[in-house]
Amino acid sequence: TSGGLPAMGSDTPVVQDAATAASRPKWEVPANWTEKPPTQMLLAKYSVAEGDTSADITISFFPGEVGGVLANVNRWRGMVGLPPLATDGLDKATESLDVPGGKAILVDVNGKSAKTGKESRLIGVIWPREGQTWFYKLAGDPSIVDKENAAFRKFVQSVRY
Repeated sequence: TSGGLPAMGSDTPVVQDAATAASRPKWEVPANWTEKPPTQMLLAKYSVAEGDTSADITISFFPGEVGGVLANVNRWRGMVGLPPLATDGLDKATESLDVPGGKAILVDVNGKSAKTGKESRLIGVIWPREGQTWFYKLAGDPSIVDKENAAFRKFVQSVRY
């Protein structure tokens, strides 16, 4: 191939530009989380399972505000079959989470997965910083999410950019 890029279909991964790779944050992953290959939109993915129940932990980031807090809270609410909130409902639906260098917004919603129809809980963190918005999400079987809630919060608070 020209320019040193891998051919389409090649097994050679396409690495994000060096600046992005160098600026990847560091975090402390709980021992019971298993790293999974991230998808195109994810920086990292982990899974935690117990028997036939599981939950996924995902990390992603995008430039700018990515639609704002309300749009992202409503996107997550939709993932568990809940109706969208109006702006005046946002304060009751979110809480502040202390993170290094400031505060992030935490959302905790329960419902039925739009994909599977099974009971589902999603805890998400929206962390705006330096012109980007970072998203940390724990989602899956409510029993697993309940057990991993404290570890997930500690994980997010362990992040160092």
